[in-house]
Parts: sequence; structure tokens; C-alpha cells
Amino acid sequence: MRFSFGPRDPGMRARLQTIDEQDRYEFIVRQHLAALRRRLRRRNGRRSANPLQRRAADRHARDQSRKLKKQLLANRRPMNKAALLVKHRHSRLLDGLDPKRETRWKNFGARKLRKKPFHMSFKSFNFLEDPVGTMEQIAKLSEAECNEIEIRLDFDDDYCLDAGAFLVLADFWNQLSPVIRSGRMSAPILKVVSATGIDEDIRIQLEGVRNHNDVWAYPIQRRRPKFSTRDEGAQLNWQERESIADQLVGSFDEWVGVPTGDPELDHDEDSSGWELSDIGKQNISAMVGEVLCNAERHSQPGSDDGDWSVMGFMARRNGPDGKKTHQCFLAFLSVGQSMAESLMHADPKVRAFVDKYVAGHRGSGISKATLATVAALQDRVTGDPDAYADGRGGTGLQDVIDFAYDLAGGGTNMAKARVTIVSGKSCIRLKPPILKGRRDDSTKPRYQWCNAANDPAIPPDRDIVFDMPRYFAGTLVTVAFTLDLSLERDEAEGKDDADD
Repeated sequence: MRFSFGPRDPGMRARLQTIDEQDRYEFIVRQHLAALRRRLRRRNGRRSANPLQRRAADRHARDQSRKLKKQLLANRRPMNKAALLVKHRHSRLLDGLDPKRETRWKNFGARKLRKKPFHMSFKSFNFLEDPVGTMEQIAKLSEAECNEIEIRLDFDDDYCLDAGAFLVLADFWNQLSPVIRSGRMSAPILKVVSATGIDEDIRIQLEGVRNHNDVWAYPIQRRRPKFSTRDEGAQLNWQERESIADQLVGSFDEWVGVPTGDPELDHDEDSSGWELSDIGKQNISAMVGEVLCNAERHSQPGSDDGDWSVMGFMARRNGPDGKKTHQCFLAFLSVGQSMAESLMHADPKVRAFVDKYVAGHRGSGISKATLATVAALQDRVTGDPDAYADGRGGTGLQDVIDFAYDLAGGGTNMAKARVTIVSGKSCIRLKPPILKGRRDDSTKPRYQWCNAANDPAIPPDRDIVFDMPRYFAGTLVTVAFTLDLSLERDEAEGKDDADD
């Protein structure tokens, strides 16, 4: 199915509404030809002291310009209105992934005109399974955005298998030049993009989305509205993390009540479906609150005023055995400093704990920053010295892991449970059997040292923990699991009310 993009700036659209398509294209052509003439004149002696040589350089530049103009106007096509006035836009995420982005960026008069749009495709666009490849694809898009006039972008996956990838896409999209005009997505991905509000966030015009059947969304939410300023009045529009936690609890409560089509799991007498236990609701609420609180405290150096965004969805899809499964996806994003960088300001006791672990694996082949990120995964390790002194904070990541583990419920479902953390140049990609942390008893901290023995003396498994070739300016926590409704059935029957 196709999609296309509309103008993102209503003011810009109003300023250009009197320019027709032919004038718009010829404007770009004139800019391009003027740049060509300047290059040819410099190359062929425009500044020579010999007047004959200067006139010859002028004639050659004009002749070449006329020839190219005929070719370009013969291939006339509509241009993006917003492209005429666009300037380079900074993006912390894109600038981190593509450090030369600003110096590479060209104004539209200097960009190469092609007969057809420059074509790109995203395949395996998924931080859960291919974080390195996903970051490389985003970096290539950043490079093309700096040089191309028109891009066609296809999403070649059959399904959306990671909320995190699209949450990141929504964060940087409006810092791109408005050159992505069209593309292709599968019907299942179009449904997710539409249901979660990503289409509105990036002003995408979808074709063929008739309904959101088999998709239940928790639409993208941010601490501050997109493009809002940081003045005092902006505080009135903040999305409080307590409200977000309540909304997400409500979404999961709805999702566990969605019928599966399996008579052994679905209610026959009670049409209201299953619901989360009170303990389950409390655990999810606490988990969300702690993750978002961490983002506010740690994403901006020297401030507890950081931003965050969150998005999730559940999709009903066919499992390997042909039965319907409920696959859940949830992602949290904070843009700014990495987890390892935030630990530089931690309490001295926390720093000593982290430094000891890093020093113990100096020869492991894993960078200090990534080893510090593993240390930050443990309970009670926080970059906020005040939170540590008060005995709070530092539990959010273990809460997320427990959340995925408990709602997957074990058995065959557990094989699909994933929690991936991307921060700076570090990646932790947790999956069974290395997933849930260990604690000696309910009063002790949880530890997950990312190796089969869960032993801090053993280096992390290199398939679980590794360095990234590119820098991610912030922290992404993305989660996927197949919901185990048999666990909810046991709770409803009173067999187990300890977990959900």
C-alpha cells in the first residue's frame, strides 16, 4: 500500500499557495543552474586577469547551463512546496548518528536533480532484533536527506515488530528536510502507524486504512507537546507521568480483556473479559512512573527537567500453530545524555560500585561506557545522588524486565519476550534465558549481569551486551512479548494473585 506526505508547516503553505507547480519546479531549476554557472566560471578562469579568458569562461558556463536547462525542464515534475524555504534543522538523535550531517547538508539550489526520486527502503526496522542495522538505516536516511530533492521511502517488513523504531522515527522526523514524498508500507504496518497516531505526528497521508481491527493502541504521548517551547507557560501543557501511568494501566487492562478466539481462555459467561489484578495494576503504574521519572532526571545534564515519549500497541496475529496470539509492544524514549553519561554525576557510593564492576572486566573487549550501562541495569544504581540518599530510584529497568517476563507468563510465549536498551554507543538486548533479574529475597535488590550464570565476576554475554558503531543521543527502552492470558485466567480464579 502507498502513502504520501503533506506539508508540515501551515504558514509555509500559505506563503507559497500562489506558486503553481511549473513555477515551483523552475525556481529550483534556476537555483541549480546558477550554482552550476558559478562552479564552471571559477573552474575555467572567471577571475583571470585576461579579459578574453573571462569572456570565454562566461560563454562556456552559459552554454552548459542552457543545455542542462532543456534536459531538466523536459523532465518537469511537482516539487514539495516546503522545500523552497527550508533550512537545516538540528536533531540531537540524527546529529549523534550522523556527526557530519550539518556540514554535508546542501541548500536545494545545489542539490542534484534526478529523473526519478531517490529510492530507499527500510528492512528489519527493529531495535529489538537488529539495533545496529536499524541505526545504520536511519543514518543513511539522514545522509540522503542532506543531498536529495525527493526521496521515496519504502518499509519492506511485513509487520511492525518494534514500537521503539517508530517512536524514534517520530522523534526526528520533523527535523528532516521535507524531501520524503511517498513510499510503501504493508497493510499491518499501516494499521499500527494509523492507530498509534504516528501518521499524524509525521503528517503522513495513508491510503487504504479502513479500520484498526486486530490492533489496540496506546497512542504516542510526550511530556511536552511536539514543538512546544520551554517557557513557563509550556508547563501548563505537560503530560504528567502519573497520568501517563494511569492511561497505560487502562490500556493493558483493556488488552487482557480482548477475546482470543480460544474457548479455553475466553469467557463464556462473563462478556466483560479478563482484567488485571490490583497488584498487576500497581506494578505497571510503578514501573511506568519510575521509567519516566528517570528520563526527567537523567536525560538533561544538570537538570531534572528532561523530556520523554512513550508508545505501545497490541496486535492480534497468527501464531506458529495457527492460533491467534496477542503480541504486545511498548517503548520509552528520552533524548539527551546516555545512561553511562548520567552516572558521572552519581553518588560516590554508586560511582564506586560502577567503577569496580568496570575495572573487573577491563579486558573483556567491551567499552567502559557499555560496562557502566550494564551496572546501571542493577537495582539502586541511579545517577541522581539525592534519590540514592533518600533510598529511592534506580529500579525502573528491572521493573520493565519483570513486566515483560510476568505478562509473557512462561512456556512457549516466553521465547518471544524481548527487552532492548539502546543508550549512547551501548546496547543491551535481553531475551530468554537471560531476561529476568535475580534477587535473594523480596527485600534485596535485583541483579541481571547479562550472562548465563548471572554472576558479576563473569563478563557479559557478547550476544546480549555489545558496543554500537554509532552514537544514540539518549536512551531507548523497547519491549515485546506475547501476552499469556492463561495467567490472567488463573488470577481471576484465585489460583495466583502474586504476579500478572
